[in-house]
Amino acid sequence: MNNKKSTVEDIRNKFDSLVDKFSSLETGQDTIIDSVLILDLLTKTVTALHSDATELLDIGCGAGNYSVKIASFMPAINCTLIDLSSKMLERAVERAKKVTSGKVIPIQGDIRKIELREGFFDIIVAGTSLHHLRSDEEWKQVVQKIYNSLKPGGSFWISDIIVHENEKVNEVMWNRYAEILISKRGEEVKNWVFEQIEIEDTPRTLNFQVDILRNAGFKKVEILHKHATYAAFGGIKRGT
Repeated sequence: MNNKKSTVEDIRNKFDSLVDKFSSLETGQDTIIDSVLILDLLTKTVTALHSDATELLDIGCGAGNYSVKIASFMPAINCTLIDLSSKMLERAVERAKKVTSGKVIPIQGDIRKIELREGFFDIIVAGTSLHHLRSDEEWKQVVQKIYNSLKPGGSFWISDIIVHENEKVNEVMWNRYAEILISKRGEEVKNWVFEQIEIEDTPRTLNFQVDILRNAGFKKVEILHKHATYAAFGGIKRGT
């Protein structure tokens, strides 16, 4: 992986130009493995866990797919949306307001710098956004902040790109991802996606992220799905 990664401003500018590509529940983000399936599994999980939820936080909300899908099952939930891109936020707010009678609160900024109210949220989701965290310390600080902002019994769910600890296993999984991209979008798109990951992302292993969750206080950690270089998983905060 490239040690010189995109800045926050670089990432913001890129996603300002991709709003339409991130705005479909039917196709999801088509360069992400099983994005529609993951969205469905995650939504069904939080609905089962929190049928009476009132507060949802969507970190790196993009155009709002996770909030829109969850709110379609919880039509009175309040949605707090965080994203670097003002254009993504505008689209997410517009879409979320169509499916919830609750409040929709946009916050433009970087989760590393945003203060979260402690013990406030029932559900927190981070869809393909935490791979922008760089250092171990950033991971620890952000996940601890998220844990602290959940109500007792609340839950936090991540859907993201991952790497593997063993070099040969990692090679197998990334070759699998390349094959999927080529079959769906062609060699040129595959090359562009891999180039963007190299420039922009800092993916971590699934084990690393599970350990961070447990160390933050999540004693119940669940893996919802894993396929090659993508996984969906999360933690449930102990209740009162």
